[in-house]
Amino acid sequence: MRRSYLGIDLFPFMAVLMCFLGALVTIALTVVALSVLFPAEVWQLGLPGSQHKTPYVVEWDGANVTVHPDRVSVAAPVALANGMQNDTAFGRALAQVKADPQRRFIFVIVRPTGFSTFLAFLKRLSDQGIDVGYEPALTGQEIAVVVQEAR
Repeated sequence: MRRSYLGIDLFPFMAVLMCFLGALVTIALTVVALSVLFPAEVWQLGLPGSQHKTPYVVEWDGANVTVHPDRVSVAAPVALANGMQNDTAFGRALAQVKADPQRRFIFVIVRPTGFSTFLAFLKRLSDQGIDVGYEPALTGQEIAVVVQEAR
């Protein structure tokens, strides 16, 4: 006499699960390979012949303000002291933007370490009537900035 088995076979479920995990591993390896092959990001701001404003590019990481393209770094407490009216590279950039607000603005590259304090930094700039643009960047990502004067 033959006994009938009514159990559930898990083989099809396991096969689908393995295919899904294989696809996830492939996607993860592709993302890692692309980030290793193309680590630097180049931002071209102020295109030639453009009628748009010319940016002053600064990098904010919460502890320092770095003014590009010279990469002059100023500690955040020093840069923000005296209502940002000081003789640092950042203070001079702000003074030039305030002197010609119709043709210049501040473009902030925000690192992940500066996300928590960025809104306060942005508010301080906006309260002074400065136009601000911003973009996030990865922690270890090298940044090359090409700025060309607008006409």
